[in-house]
Amino acid sequence: MSGASLADEVGISVMGSGEASVKPNRLEIDLKANASAELTGDAVVKYRDSVRRAKEAFEKLKIERLSIDDRGLNVASSIGGDQNGYQIAIRNGQQPATKNEVGISKALRLSITGIDKLSEEEIVTLVAKLLDTAKDAGVATGSDSRSAMAARFGVSMPNSMVTFVADDASAAMKKASEAAFQDAKQNATRLADLAGVKLGPVLWVEDTSNGASKDKSMQERLVSMVYGMGTGDLEDSRLSAPTLVEIPVKVSVRVRFAIQSPSGGSK
Repeated sequence: MSGASLADEVGISVMGSGEASVKPNRLEIDLKANASAELTGDAVVKYRDSVRRAKEAFEKLKIERLSIDDRGLNVASSIGGDQNGYQIAIRNGQQPATKNEVGISKALRLSITGIDKLSEEEIVTLVAKLLDTAKDAGVATGSDSRSAMAARFGVSMPNSMVTFVADDASAAMKKASEAAFQDAKQNATRLADLAGVKLGPVLWVEDTSNGASKDKSMQERLVSMVYGMGTGDLEDSRLSAPTLVEIPVKVSVRVRFAIQSPSGGSK
């Protein structure tokens, strides 16, 4: 519960907080189809085949409400040949025999809605089928963007394979807002009783939840992403979590109440 105070001007300003939860309705799995070759043309052929093979594998599953979205293309140089030999040569202080290749990768995202209507056992079975299909199709799972962001701040984090998402948190937000206002009103009533005055009508209400979120540093947002719940991706405005749980929605408000005079008027 937040603190409250009597202001110099007439009225009582207080803070209130409320919380509700929302059940995820979607699961997402990030994939990456990779291909590399010494010649760019060969890399393109392998890349197209890798993406086609991955999409066909999931389409054959014929899972209801399953979609596959393209998330981006990356082209970079890579080191081909014997990777173990490369590492051994480096450790021995030798110049490794390298073979520069062109690497092309496509980020994909599997998405299935309606998981809020499924049992936990059904979801586990569904996830297992998707991950096995990804392995058989030769595509990697997990989001590189999170790992890269964590590495920038020296944070070690597991590569979560599945993200659970709540697309619509409006009902939970409304419930949390109502709870926050009632919390603020109780704080104001307590202060009014201590001051020997009667609480008047509301003068103004301010939602401080969004402002607090925007004021977080990048490190704080990263820690929240890795260890907590909220927005699973720093650029993702939806509510998400790496585990299948009801996702909390928290609201904070600042409310100013008038003070009624003994005659019944407001000050």
